Amino acid sequence: MAPRAAVLLAMPAVALSAGTPYELLPCRAGEAALTTQNLTKCEYQHVVDALTLEWASLSTVCTPEDCEQAAWAGCVLRMAGHDFMDFEPGKGGGSDGCTNMDATDNAGLSTCLHEGLHGRTLDDIYQHACTKVSLADFFVIAGEAIMQATRALEPGAQPLDFASTFKYGRTTAKTCAEAGHALPDPEGACDEVERVFVQNMGLDWRGAAALMGVHTLGKAHPENSGYDGWWSDAENMRKFNNDYYYTMLMRGWMPDKAVGGNPAKNQWRRSDLKTPGSVGPARELMLNTDICLAYDSPAMGYKMSARDDTCCAWTLKRSLDGIEGEYCGEVGNVEDPEQQHRDCCDGELGADCGRVTGENLKAFRHVKDFAANDGAWIAAFQAAWTKATENGVSNLKLLESCGGGGGGSYPVPPHPMPPTPMPKLFDCSVEYPHNWQTAWSDWMKSWCCKHESKGCAQHVI
Repeated sequence: MAPRAAVLLAMPAVALSAGTPYELLPCRAGEAALTTQNLTKCEYQHVVDALTLEWASLSTVCTPEDCEQAAWAGCVLRMAGHDFMDFEPGKGGGSDGCTNMDATDNAGLSTCLHEGLHGRTLDDIYQHACTKVSLADFFVIAGEAIMQATRALEPGAQPLDFASTFKYGRTTAKTCAEAGHALPDPEGACDEVERVFVQNMGLDWRGAAALMGVHTLGKAHPENSGYDGWWSDAENMRKFNNDYYYTMLMRGWMPDKAVGGNPAKNQWRRSDLKTPGSVGPARELMLNTDICLAYDSPAMGYKMSARDDTCCAWTLKRSLDGIEGEYCGEVGNVEDPEQQHRDCCDGELGADCGRVTGENLKAFRHVKDFAANDGAWIAAFQAAWTKATENGVSNLKLLESCGGGGGGSYPVPPHPMPPTPMPKLFDCSVEYPHNWQTAWSDWMKSWCCKHESKGCAQHVI
């Protein structure tokens, strides 16, 4: 069957919804490329560099109340994810640059897309590439750029390499009225993860669990989704690392019902005693569709429900062998399960949610593996990301060599570069001193000239 984008383009012209990215991001430089016809490694890097510097120009300060880099990164990744999560076999969808922005599940995406989140938009970058790169390809590249940049904040972390696996040629769909309604319902549990990630997107449970790790970045806003909080603490919320899995297992969680007074919105809050500010604006959260990966028990017919449960989700210390770090039950005798329960569960002994030992679950062993081994998560994540972003698309092509074109087709950054950016944004030894003029983008020349005095001969700041 032809990809949905191809089917739509063959249909008679229809009125475009103001809620589609195609309508909201018109190409002002000329005719928009609906399908990327050719793309070199340098041109791909131009877009990556632009997004990286846009993100790096935001404040690096993170508190439980606000974190600019985490919020913008999370919104960009959410845009890419909501684009590909609407794939259904035989019906289309996937990374086609289209999702129904008017749908309730997409509330808030317009801020980083075109309205401005902390003064930054994807539109600012897309305009420099819109005659060359389809919006469908652009959203995938934007997500990859953000993950690479935030990954570099984790000391000693295995780096991400998307350029060697990225394939171009996705076609932008102009309309997709049904797309915003295919996303997983957070009030469900792993049945929703199975429907969207396993049945529709074709991932196995390891891939599904790995892809959910994008929640390590960003925040749930009550004005958008109805949920409230960060998936990571202030130290980790702007880093693309495995903290999502670590926190899921090493902390205690209890239902947080009727978030903001809305009985239709229920989530999980940190319940271990050593969590200052575990309620209110500083709280960390998990949704049913997150925490079910570790605590659903299909063999027992049990699934996590913050709306219906009055229990505590926690894991016995002996089930977490191989995971290093601070465990919620280390106050008192760590060999005493009752003491561990009290320490992880608001100081009380009560009902346990799901399992506490980890047997007979679809995803627990993967969550545990990812919590213990960041590299294992990254390997599984990259495979799942590639599958998710290529669903339903045929004839994709690997990036071409740079050839003779230079990095001169993109202007200098629209926002001032930070004086001491963290992390080091570019490796200024690549292709230097012989081929940097053609291999580097203007973004990389600007940064390397300013911070390492390389690449300045033909590019003056």
